[in-house]
Amino acid sequence: MVGAKTTGSEFADKIINVICALYLRGFIVNIVATDGASENVAALKSLAILTAKDVFEKLDTKLSGDIPVAFRYPGENWLFVFVGGETPHWIKWVVNSLENSSKTGHKQCLVLNGKPLGSVMIKQALEAVELGGISTLR
Repeated sequence: MVGAKTTGSEFADKIINVICALYLRGFIVNIVATDGASENVAALKSLAILTAKDVFEKLDTKLSGDIPVAFRYPGENWLFVFVGGETPHWIKWVVNSLENSSKTGHKQCLVLNGKPLGSVMIKQALEAVELGGISTLR
């Protein structure tokens, strides 16, 4: 999806496109997390425009409310997508399983409703969104 020379703003645009593509397939994204690569950190910082006090009405006053933590869901103003830090190892395992599910006959195959679920499906949904010129869900 993105190459080694991708900038933070290009990656942020791709993140929004992937969220829209997944939404069209019936999936709601509620958190985006990456590893600590500089372009990933830049993308998350550009996306996180809402602070903790913007999102959490009854935030404990002992906690800092000025930390950027989320952005509004594209086209669904009442939903939030939170930005996370380092991706937990189990999420990396799921991503690897999605990649492997795209390979015919691989032993790690995720199944949804009796059909293999893989990154190819997500890529096709993303391409459909991009071909249609859809940038948000509005």
